[in-house]
Amino acid sequence: MRQLTLLAAVFAAAVSTAVCAENRLVAAVIIAEAGGEGDTGMSAVAEVIQTRSIKSGASATAVVSAPKQFSCLNSGTNGFIDAKSKHPKWGLALKLSSLVESRSLQTSYSKGATHFLVTGTKAKWAAKSKRVAVVGKTSFYKL
Repeated sequence: MRQLTLLAAVFAAAVSTAVCAENRLVAAVIIAEAGGEGDTGMSAVAEVIQTRSIKSGASATAVVSAPKQFSCLNSGTNGFIDAKSKHPKWGLALKLSSLVESRSLQTSYSKGATHFLVTGTKAKWAAKSKRVAVVGKTSFYKL
């Protein structure tokens, strides 16, 4: 019985570590994409991640890790999380990430958007998409 308890504790610690690593990646993406846009901008980007997660049935980590979906990850993740974790809004990003992973973020700044880009920049997908919100310097679109 004692062995089983120890095994359960080791398993729980491993799961906790994995969840923390996933939350940290999503939090780092939120910082990279909207760390300069304040709480509202960060929440709006988190909403987009959550919306994509719900629509696809994939985890938030899978959503941000998909190739060519979040430009901040196009060069890989080597050192990315450590660099972003030094941002003054890191605590908020972690909270948002946790809410997104559990699909319980309840804000609606992005108005159900599935994509975003800096206002004034061009992307092929944006030309045939409907802009549904602007938060700070970021435009949000539904595809």
